[in-house]
Amino acid sequence: MRRSAAGGAGAEEPLPGFYAGTPGKRGRKGWFLRGVTTFLNFVERSLGRVPWVKDAYGRILAGLEAKDVLLPVREDLPALEGLRIALLSDLHAGPFLGKEEARRILEVTRAASPDLVCLCGDLIAMGNSDLDLLEPLLAGLDPPLGTFAVTGNHEFFHGDPALLQARLEERGIRVLRNRGIRVERGGGSLWVCGVDDPGEGEPDLEAALEGRRDGEPAILLCHHPDFFPRAAREGIVLQVSGHTHGGQFRFFRRALVAHTRLGYLQGLFRRGESLLYVSGGVGAILLPWRIGAPPELPVLVFPS
Repeated sequence: MRRSAAGGAGAEEPLPGFYAGTPGKRGRKGWFLRGVTTFLNFVERSLGRVPWVKDAYGRILAGLEAKDVLLPVREDLPALEGLRIALLSDLHAGPFLGKEEARRILEVTRAASPDLVCLCGDLIAMGNSDLDLLEPLLAGLDPPLGTFAVTGNHEFFHGDPALLQARLEERGIRVLRNRGIRVERGGGSLWVCGVDDPGEGEPDLEAALEGRRDGEPAILLCHHPDFFPRAAREGIVLQVSGHTHGGQFRFFRRALVAHTRLGYLQGLFRRGESLLYVSGGVGAILLPWRIGAPPELPVLVFPS
């Protein structure tokens, strides 16, 4: 397990002034970014219309498997014993990931028998209508403790977070925009909470933790991993994130674009007693390939 690249446990360095890999600031984009986005969307949609290109990503996703990740938690917390959390991030439904691929993701997720599913943002690639492509997945998820979701930068930059929330909640998926929900389990309880994407939204961890009982373990959904120092200061047991795509293109274990300023590219990290898991995600953007960074569907398992 890696330690935070930002410093040791208890370090009080400030949070980043901006969050890597987000194209605008607080969802505001000027004429230049709008122009670049329009051009890139055109390229991506054009590639998605080429049958062999679309099929290339389908072949990559055909090898998707859930993998169990045992979490090194030291505390004896009944509500967490044996808990299985499936982490789905960065699906980017759109030109490369459609309904057939969504069914494949659902099949893999359900076979892993999670107690709880976390959707960690960037469900869409470039527009609100992309959400329709995820219907087989959204309608089919039914873990016993529920499915929870947060916004990613694409929901702000390319879509409408309020629309996303309404559509997901129609399916019984609870969207945690700076709020939390108590989940009863094993004679105890845990606090499942989430914040808006730090790069494009307005995350409010204090609001997300409002209502949490003293000593109650908290699991935080946050799209951007660089929020972890803030979460660790509040004693969050586990933060789950995505955003980085594991680099999407990695050569000799080095990512061309990391999307993290603090070194949280992929995998498990610790600060004090708090853990962060960064998923490499499932989808792809701009190009339908992932080199050295295959799609990932981790199932985070608390010890029994």
